[in-house]
Amino acid sequence: MQGPILEMNYYLFFRLFKQLNLGDSVTLHTGVTEIREDDDILWKFEAGKSHVAKIKKKKQNFSIYDGPDGRFRNRLKLDNQTGSLTITNITTQHAGVYQLEIAGAKKSSKTFSVSVYGEYSKHSQSFSINSICGIILIKDGQSDDFIS
Repeated sequence: MQGPILEMNYYLFFRLFKQLNLGDSVTLHTGVTEIREDDDILWKFEAGKSHVAKIKKKKQNFSIYDGPDGRFRNRLKLDNQTGSLTITNITTQHAGVYQLEIAGAKKSSKTFSVSVYGEYSKHSQSFSINSICGIILIKDGQSDDFIS
């Protein structure tokens, strides 16, 4: 007679914060060096209300969307190798929560919170967000472990 089978599920949640000034650029990194053949990547804005970018690697389909009100028109760049998303010439319309979902052999998600402050500067800087901020490991419904 076999004992009970214990199944453990692990989920990684990333929440990254960055404050920017008007006119800056920001790159939201996926954390992968190369998209795998079976990966699908989806970038969403404001709790999934609008899709801003999508990659279906197997079909070689790389798409960028303007958003329902056109706020992202001519401002998004999608890295076809890593899936990272760059927002250029940022305004307060681009502030908010961005969600990344990667589906394939492994599933992962990240949440990016972007805040835009200040006045436009002719000498704007470009910022880059990497995934080294904080990780919450949730196992079997408990979220006790926090790594910063």
